Amino acid sequence: MGRSRSRSRSPRRSRRERSSSRDRDGQLASPTGGGRKNRRQYRRTGKAGEEEEAATTTVLPAVPSVRAQQLAALEEEVLRTVEEVVVAKVEAAMASPEVAQRIAARLREERAKLEAAVAAQLDEERAALLEKKRREQDEARRQQEELERILADNRRKVEEAQRRAAEAAARY
Repeated sequence: MGRSRSRSRSPRRSRRERSSSRDRDGQLASPTGGGRKNRRQYRRTGKAGEEEEAATTTVLPAVPSVRAQQLAALEEEVLRTVEEVVVAKVEAAMASPEVAQRIAARLREERAKLEAAVAAQLDEERAALLEKKRREQDEARRQQEELERILADNRRKVEEAQRRAAEAAARY
C-alpha cells in the first residue's frame, strides 16, 4: 500500500507542486532560475530626490490676512441683513387677509377629509357589526331548529314506545 495522505485542514503541497517551474503569481519562472531576487526593484535614494520634495511643499501662513477678516465680517453682516428681510416679509405675508383666507380654506378641506375618513370607518364598523349580528342570529336559529328537531324525535320515540307498551298490554 502507498503512503496515506495528510488529513490536516491546510494540506501540504506535494513534491511535484513544489518543484514546478512557476512562481508564486502563477507565471513561468525565468529560465536562468533567478526567481524573486531578479524581479526586485530597489528604490533610489539621493539628495536630488530630497531637494525635489522640499521644493514642492509650501508653508501656509498661520494667521489669516486682514483682508480675509474684513470679507468674513462683511459676509456675516450681509447674512444677518438678508435674514432680517426674509423674517419681515414672512411676518407681513402671514398678517395679510389673503394668507388667512388660504389657511382657513386648507383647514376646511382637511376637516372635510377627516370627517369623510371617520364616516367611512364608522360605516365599515357598522357593516361589520351588522354582519356579526346576522351570523349570531343565523347560529341561534340553527340551534333552535336543531333543538326542535331533537324534541320532535324524542316525542315520536316516546309515542312509539307508549304505543308498543299499549299493544303489549292488550295482548296479555
